[in-house]
Amino acid sequence: MNGKIIAEQNLEKGSIIGTFKVPYTAGKLVGRCYDGDKEVASQTLTTAGKPVAIRL
Repeated sequence: MNGKIIAEQNLEKGSIIGTFKVPYTAGKLVGRCYDGDKEVASQTLTTAGKPVAIRL
């Protein structure tokens, strides 16, 4: 989260889903998948920008 490691998880063989509870923080969240020492996938989520208004 914003360049800091906040959690790590080892998955059981054959599992493809890891679940984390992460507090909301504006910026960038990167999830990375490794097979041993090799990164095999990654996904990045970025906030859109400053909130301007809420319309109900």
